[in-house]
Amino acid sequence: MVNADIYNKVNKENLIVTFLLILKSTQASIIAISPVTTILFLIYVSFIFNKRKLKFSSYYVYFTIVYFIINIFYFVSFDTYDLYLSGYVYLKFLYAYISIRVISFSFFKHFGNLVYYGALISLPFYLLQIINYDLAFEIVSFFQRKIYFLNYRNDILANNILFTIEGYAGQLRNSGFMWEPKGFANILSLSIVFNILLSKNKFLSKRNIVLLTAVITTYSTVGYFICFVIIPLFVLYNSNLRNKVFLLIIIPFVIISISRLDFMYDKIKYELTLSDEHEMLTSTTRDFGQEIISLGRVGSFLVDINDFYKRPILGYGVNKNERTQNPWIKLIRVNGFSDLLATWGLFGFFFYVISHFNFFKSITSFFKMKGVFFISFIFLVIYIATTLTLHPLWMSFLFINLIIPSNINEDTFNSIS
Repeated sequence: MVNADIYNKVNKENLIVTFLLILKSTQASIIAISPVTTILFLIYVSFIFNKRKLKFSSYYVYFTIVYFIINIFYFVSFDTYDLYLSGYVYLKFLYAYISIRVISFSFFKHFGNLVYYGALISLPFYLLQIINYDLAFEIVSFFQRKIYFLNYRNDILANNILFTIEGYAGQLRNSGFMWEPKGFANILSLSIVFNILLSKNKFLSKRNIVLLTAVITTYSTVGYFICFVIIPLFVLYNSNLRNKVFLLIIIPFVIISISRLDFMYDKIKYELTLSDEHEMLTSTTRDFGQEIISLGRVGSFLVDINDFYKRPILGYGVNKNERTQNPWIKLIRVNGFSDLLATWGLFGFFFYVISHFNFFKSITSFFKMKGVFFISFIFLVIYIATTLTLHPLWMSFLFINLIIPSNINEDTFNSIS
């Protein structure tokens, strides 16, 4: 009875820590983006970390030493060094590390449950959104508008933690609990992959059908490509002969069908047009009539790579003032892959690649499945489409390999640590 009570308590704590880790990466509310909540959440998970008598691994100790050595180099190299942001980013790394150590292997179970119920909740909200947009926006943003300290981009963003309406480009799209439809599609895609691993290659499970339905409502180019092209190929690669024959017949039709969707073609065409504008946006000295402009994925890549060429080894860190920018307007970079190169250089890039590869190799080996390449490709597509360098959930994937057991045993899914 005592052991059961302890397990239930620890399980609830793990669920809460997973929820907070996801919440800090939703980027859809003042709670998600505020440094104050980062510190409060860090204090909470640190308390649990110490209560369970967990220890920092040598891996993270070395990571900390290297992080501060590199930042000393930035301090010496640049005329302006953002001490506050550099310190805050380290706190995010610390928060991500402690969270994933506390949650341990139960992360996959709790992450799957939270995303599944988040997807379920999003569907009726989304239905109301497309039936009566103004009413949905008013309902979802009620507390955000009424409580002063929750005010955040009230003109174009409505959020109640459980659901978000992004009013700029997502009026007819499902943003779920994330800041935009693409961000929601990223999380849904990850959950589908983890579900397939947990269920030993079962693609069309009840949960995945709900998640796929939610992906469809995002109208996300990235989400469609991952969920209806890459993931089916991953399932095909791990299937028996009978299922392979079936999937080989179905997959080409699915690929052809989604490639003909107007929004898929139009989005890709639009992104390519932005590649011609990046030089104008970074060099023109005039008022653009708006506060921010997105460089697009191709434009972001070209600007970031230009910065990367100037500092290829260690990059710029988070010293954004040293990177290419236009004094008249804030240029938003949306290519996470190239942003990673410009931010941390080749040194940080290879750290990310090795950390992620170890994660993918460990998780597929643990579940006795093949296809590290497909999971790597999924993450690559997500990173190219979205700047996730400083989101705590995605930072935690740098350390998640530390909590994956070397083999399956009876207590793996019931571990209280």
